[in-house]
Amino acid sequence: MSLLRPCLRNVSRVVTRRAYSTIDENRSYGLKQAVAKVISDPQTEYSNTQELNYLSSSVNTNEDFASLVRLAARQSGQVRFDGAQVGYASRKKPVRVAVTGAAGQISYSLLFRIASGEMLGEDQPVILHLLEQPEALKALEGVVMELEDCAFPLLRGVVQTSDLAEAFKSVKYALLVGAKPRTKGMERGDLLRDNAKIFSAQGKALNDHADKSCLTLVVGNPANTNALIAASNAPDLAPENFSAMTRLDHNRALSQLSAKLSIGVEEIKNMAIFGNHSATQYPDVSQTGLTLDDQWTKATFVPNVQNRGAEIIKFRGSSSAASAADSALKHMHDWALGSEEIVSMAIPSDGSYNVAKGLYVSYPVKCHGQGKYTVVDDWKLNDYAKQKIDLSIKELQDEKKAVGELLKSPIDKRQANKQSASDNKK
Repeated sequence: MSLLRPCLRNVSRVVTRRAYSTIDENRSYGLKQAVAKVISDPQTEYSNTQELNYLSSSVNTNEDFASLVRLAARQSGQVRFDGAQVGYASRKKPVRVAVTGAAGQISYSLLFRIASGEMLGEDQPVILHLLEQPEALKALEGVVMELEDCAFPLLRGVVQTSDLAEAFKSVKYALLVGAKPRTKGMERGDLLRDNAKIFSAQGKALNDHADKSCLTLVVGNPANTNALIAASNAPDLAPENFSAMTRLDHNRALSQLSAKLSIGVEEIKNMAIFGNHSATQYPDVSQTGLTLDDQWTKATFVPNVQNRGAEIIKFRGSSSAASAADSALKHMHDWALGSEEIVSMAIPSDGSYNVAKGLYVSYPVKCHGQGKYTVVDDWKLNDYAKQKIDLSIKELQDEKKAVGELLKSPIDKRQANKQSASDNKK
């Protein structure tokens, strides 16, 4: 009788017992199936039980056990074990994802899709860190109950808190959704200053508690300047790891073009948003290769994209929620995992298109994954486009001046220091 077979039976008993106490049931089942497959096949004599017994005594994880079964299979000369054949697939370690304003409407459309794997991939488990104001924690508890009821395999935990340190502790991704909304009669400058206080505190907390490679997407408006404030209060984090969302504007532009030309949005390439996420943004279609009437573009298309948010408020009674969540998810997906398409992101200006450094500006970019991207810097802009973009940049400069006292570590100086250090290495 093969000495391998009883050894594997013993390993099966030991590991299955441990698996049920420490590892999720589905993977445990896969491991049992793997052992059964090895045991059921004809085995050659194998006398090196000492090594197998030593390995079985040190098994602590699925990966350890998979290695053990592979070794046994190789030694027997009969079975080539592949975990996928029996339903076992090694899984990545969970990553922590922070979402602020977690009980709000945008987050309600966002959280379930993050937990399902749409943002970071269907093989990436997540632990959600949900931040809310103390008075909204009860509502947040209801959202968490719904997340639990969905039984998402990839959702490995939820942290509910009103504490910034706890919300951002060890997170690798942060979506800053919550912001003070503009109310009737409020001046834009007042809105800027009120939100500046929120995002300066969040930037400092990210600096002190988040993973140093954390990718932070600012959704709450005014998004570009809020990103600038957060990054300026996080001197230990790279400015390039902060961005503001103009993907919603990008998608709105694609939709308008699709409707006008009766083509699918997937057929439209090389469209980009320049400038601020505001009514001064400029959606440029000059590189799309589409045949468009210039008068329609200037008089209808551009204003429609610029004012789409206000139109939604007019009809819906509140600002965009589901579409904003969808855009945030797609923005972070491409930033983290990469995309071959040209997309729009508000990022720290590197001087491209003669825009001064020290601002977060929407550009056409290509995302390469793991937070890396490059600006598409050879875009051909006509005089009309340049004029429109200049107006948007002027607005960003004015916003920066309005919150100047809260910019603790100006990003343009950090960019200059980084460039100097890079030049010295050459």
